[in-house]
Amino acid sequence: MKRIVAIVMIIFVASLWAYPCFAAEPTCFKMTADITNVSPGDTVTYTVSLGAVENLYGMKLKIAVPEGLKYVEGSGQISEGLSETMNAAKAEFIEETLVLIVGSCEYSSEFDTVLMQFQCTVDADTSGLKVVHFEIDPENVFDGEYNNIPYTIADAAISVDEPCNHQWRNADCTAPKICDLCGAADGAVSEHDWKKPESGDSDGHWYDCSACGLSRLEVHADENEDGRCDICGYAPDKEQSPVAWIVITILVIMGGAASVILIRKKKYK
Repeated sequence: MKRIVAIVMIIFVASLWAYPCFAAEPTCFKMTADITNVSPGDTVTYTVSLGAVENLYGMKLKIAVPEGLKYVEGSGQISEGLSETMNAAKAEFIEETLVLIVGSCEYSSEFDTVLMQFQCTVDADTSGLKVVHFEIDPENVFDGEYNNIPYTIADAAISVDEPCNHQWRNADCTAPKICDLCGAADGAVSEHDWKKPESGDSDGHWYDCSACGLSRLEVHADENEDGRCDICGYAPDKEQSPVAWIVITILVIMGGAASVILIRKKKYK
C-alpha cells in the first residue's frame, strides 16, 4: 500500500513539472483594425491591447501577417510611456521578427492597456478575408512567481473587396482620373488649357481655361517696344481716357444741336 501511495505521489509531482501552472484569472490579447472593409492598395492600422490582468511579470508575442497583406516598415511603435505605465524594465518591439517583449513589470490593471500600433497595406491582387493574428507560447506569459497566466486571443479580421476592373475617366484641371465603377482616383490633376487672350484693357489681359472656366490676369508685354502688347495687341497710348470720351460726347451733342438750330433758321427765312 505504501508503495502504491509513493508511486501516486511521484506521478503527481512529475505532472506539476510536465504542465504549466496557470494563475487563476485569464487575460486577453486583442488586436483591432481601424477599418474592416478595405480595397486593394488600402493601408490598415492595427492596435494591440492587453485586457485586464493581475501581477503580469513578463510577456512575449509575435504578430503574424497573412499572405496578401504587407507590414509597413517603420510603422510598428509601442505606446508612448509603455515602460512607465507597466513598470517594465523592458518594453520593445523587434521589427525584423514582429515580436513584442515586455519584461520585469509586475503589472496589474482592471482595464485594457494599449501596447502598440502598426500598419499593413493590402496587395493589389488580394481579396477575401484576411486575419492578422498572434502567435504566443503559453510559457511566455507569466506572473511574478513564474506561473503561466491563462489568456484568450482576439485576432483582427478584415474583408478585402474584389479588385475593380477600372473604367477611368480622363483627368482634367479639376480632378485626377476617376473610375466610373468604384470612384477610385489615380494620378494628379492635369494642367489648365489656357486660351490665348484676344483683347485686353489697362489692367492687362485675361487667360481663360477652356476646361474649367478659370481666369487669370496677366500684365501686358511689349518686348519689341512697338506700343502694343505682344500677346493681345492692346495699345495703351491709343486708349482714350474716360474724360476724353465725355468731352467727345459733349462736343457731338453740341454739334448736333447747332445743326438743328441752323436748319430751323434757314427754314423760317
